[in-house]
Amino acid sequence: MIGAGQEITLPLGRWVGAAGRRRVSWGRRAWRTVGSMRFALFLLLILAMASIAAIACGEFLPTGGLDDPEGFYAEKLSHAEFFLIKHLGLLHPYSSWWYLGLMAALSLSLTSCLASRLGPVLRESFGNEALTATNELAALPLRAQARAEGEASPAEIARRVGKLGFKVQLDEKPGEFQVAGTRRGLGRLGGIFNHVGLLSIFVGGIMMGLLSERRSVWMSEGNELASPGGGYSVVLDSFLVKTNAEGEISDYQSHVQVKRDGRTVSRQTIEVNHPLRYAGWTWYQSTYQILTDRLRWIEVVVHNKSTGVDLGHVMLRGEKPSPIPGRPDVHLVMGKFYPHFQIREGEPVSLSDRFENPAVHVQVVRPDKPASDVWLFANHPDFAHGTEPDLQVKLIALEPLFATGLQVRSFPGAWAVWVGFGLMTLGLVLSFGWNHERIWIFGHRGQNGDWILDVGAKSMHREATLKEGLGFLLRRLECHPETEVHA
Repeated sequence: MIGAGQEITLPLGRWVGAAGRRRVSWGRRAWRTVGSMRFALFLLLILAMASIAAIACGEFLPTGGLDDPEGFYAEKLSHAEFFLIKHLGLLHPYSSWWYLGLMAALSLSLTSCLASRLGPVLRESFGNEALTATNELAALPLRAQARAEGEASPAEIARRVGKLGFKVQLDEKPGEFQVAGTRRGLGRLGGIFNHVGLLSIFVGGIMMGLLSERRSVWMSEGNELASPGGGYSVVLDSFLVKTNAEGEISDYQSHVQVKRDGRTVSRQTIEVNHPLRYAGWTWYQSTYQILTDRLRWIEVVVHNKSTGVDLGHVMLRGEKPSPIPGRPDVHLVMGKFYPHFQIREGEPVSLSDRFENPAVHVQVVRPDKPASDVWLFANHPDFAHGTEPDLQVKLIALEPLFATGLQVRSFPGAWAVWVGFGLMTLGLVLSFGWNHERIWIFGHRGQNGDWILDVGAKSMHREATLKEGLGFLLRRLECHPETEVHA
């Protein structure tokens, strides 16, 4: 029986070689250190800590909804604080120099590891190399010795190994031979695909950190905005704010259409966690605000002052003229809106953006007379002031006009990230679906003419299964085991 670490003497002829020593340069040692598992785990730990720090930056230095984060914090913080935050990239930590530097270091480590492992792994996957050193057999996890009686030839032994699904190579010379077998070699490539996939993810992240663009835009209903990348435009059809039973805002949505060459090619609703993705750009729902100079619509009721007849309700939207029922020649046009109406120096102004005293200006337009003015007040719907002589206009309801705030971003490295995830998935399938197994049989003639076989094998994952298969193989070879298959 061959023990681990035990020197053995086999008549292996040309298969036996001595492992020589050679000097390794400092550059090669450094390259190997960069590609080592210990160095990679150290970098992963530092990157995990940096990611936690980046999350903390987002909590203490929020940038969501800010058109100009740097300008905002430049005014809010002291000069020294802002200088430190800006040069450390804490407002956008995932694209900062230190975070991208860690990702670049990990990419270099993965590249070094791949460079050192790719050749040997490919040789193991597609090759079928014989063992060359006397201590290699003893180092295998599964070993056994057997004696084959009768006329079992090396070719017959190799054939029976091949019938078990192994790709077989037979090397023989008088009085000795070696059979090397391998099966499911693609399983060895699983680790390579995992490494390449992880490298692709890091490269994609670096590309996004360096090359991605981020913009904040505001749009109101009817606005058309060209894509930052060109080629198409986005039109806001409507913006809706949804409330729950308690009156609290539960959701807000931007209903948009995408136009290319003046033709609508897509319609979509943008809301939180459901962005619009088109032509390499992603449009996120970020925030909203109430426009303080315009309304979406107002509803009024019109009376004839002289007859007291109710002429009906009229809906006014935007600056579009709306005819009065029964008086198609007379139109109402909605003008400017003042959320906090006051008269200052004879001119209407709004003291703030709060709806303290909402007032809206409406014009009555006739074809044969100059337009007359009417001022309507939401807090005093029965009071109307203006120059209109014949008609009384009463405000019934109004709807504020919202502007939607969108974040527009490009992700030039997103494709590399998705390719990386695909490669890692393939790598896991190969690693666990194709268990690579290898077997070696050394044979030499004993004193009585029988073949003395020294058998070794190894498996990527399931050594117990290979151990049973090795015992089955020895029985198929009609051998008499000198030792049990053991690890």
